[in-house]
Amino acid sequence: MFGVMNMWNKVDPRCGDILQKLSDSQHQFFLTGSRFFGTECPNSDWDFFAAKSPTLSVFLESLGFRKYDTKYSVHYAGNSCVELWYYSPLPYEEEDFSMHTSKPLIQIQIVYDVNKKLQIQKNLLERGLITKDKNQNKRIWQFAYDMNNF
Repeated sequence: MFGVMNMWNKVDPRCGDILQKLSDSQHQFFLTGSRFFGTECPNSDWDFFAAKSPTLSVFLESLGFRKYDTKYSVHYAGNSCVELWYYSPLPYEEEDFSMHTSKPLIQIQIVYDVNKKLQIQKNLLERGLITKDKNQNKRIWQFAYDMNNF
C-alpha cells in the first residue's frame, strides 16, 4: 500500500509491474525524492521509504530487489536509513549507478522512524525547500534531521 497514493501515477512502462506489486503489497511505501517534490525529469528514478519489518526484505527479494552495499546508503540524512534496496532490470555486473537515464531504477529506503521522515518531508514540501540540486538537497535534509533531533 502506498502512503501517498494521490501524488503519483503507478504506470511507468520502464518498470513493468513492479510499482503495482509494491502498491498491492501488505507493506506501506511512501513516495519521496524528486517525484514527491515535483522536481523529477522524464527518466527520474522512483524513490520510496518504508518501515523495517520482518517480512519486508523477503518481499523485496521476491520482486528482484537487491540490497545496496552499506557504503551507498551513508548519505541519507540523520542516519535515518537502516537499509537501502534497489530494483534494476539490468544484470548486476552491467549496472552503473552514476547513470540513472539508461535504465529504470526504484530505490527503497528502509527507515527507523517513518513518522519522523513523513513529518520532515511534509515540512520541506510545504516550505518549497527542495530543488533540482541533489547536493543541496542532501544538506537540506541533513539540516532538517538535525533540527528535528535538537
